[in-house]
Amino acid sequence: MTVNLDWYEYGARYYDPALGRFSTVDPALELYYDWSPYCYVGNNPIRRTDPTGMTWADSTAAEDLKASASRQIEQYEKSNERKGERIAKANDKGKYGRARRLQNGINRNNSAIDQLEASISQIDEMGANQNYTFEFQSVSGDGPHYVTQASNGNIVIQHSSTALQLHETRHAYQYMTDKGNNFTWDSQNRLSPTRSYKGMVNWGLSEQSAYRVQYAYNPSSMPSSSYGSPSIYLNYKWVGGISGGSYNKFLPYMKQYELINRMLYRKQQMDFYNNKL
Repeated sequence: MTVNLDWYEYGARYYDPALGRFSTVDPALELYYDWSPYCYVGNNPIRRTDPTGMTWADSTAAEDLKASASRQIEQYEKSNERKGERIAKANDKGKYGRARRLQNGINRNNSAIDQLEASISQIDEMGANQNYTFEFQSVSGDGPHYVTQASNGNIVIQHSSTALQLHETRHAYQYMTDKGNNFTWDSQNRLSPTRSYKGMVNWGLSEQSAYRVQYAYNPSSMPSSSYGSPSIYLNYKWVGGISGGSYNKFLPYMKQYELINRMLYRKQQMDFYNNKL
């Protein structure tokens, strides 16, 4: 707080709580030309926050999404407790095969928990990032959902269910953290992979990741694939087999990527053994 003025220093601007206004214009005013450059969070402090005085985002929707992921984590943890009790009983009765199957179930649950916890952390990172403003857009239907860029520069995450909201939020996070120029905006301002080798490989890996968190939240939300039923361990091949999609376009690049990785792994093994001799 500034001396004698009772203003709050937000970093980019000073805020006068008596008036509910900033003392100077918003440095990002060109992104919000419909609003006064002196207003605070679009005149909606109930749903929005502006920790630096530069941009605001709808934090309530993000917190709701995190809460949904946390509730699903609690369900997995309760399931693990029940399975743990059954494992103890199975071992007492010498039913070791059943105990192993139950343990595999716990391992799958833990992998799902890892996915959901990662999403919660990523949502926090997205909210703290000062280079982008993210918002959610509810759309109808089970058709394609996208991450788009609005005319004001905001990154818009489309969704029609919580599972798909987590899926598309994972893509928005991937865009935010991309260091290799693997994404671009198409003619309709939708997030798309670049058509380079790296871009296509990144597309396969990014969809693999997004479908894993979607599965973690709600397995019944998953589309059908020619590679069989999904699991928390699904890979890019399963994604490439989704019917009616265009994911099969990255499959040739991913096969080449796998081949290169196998060759590098074998070379590392040979180098390791040669150094031992």
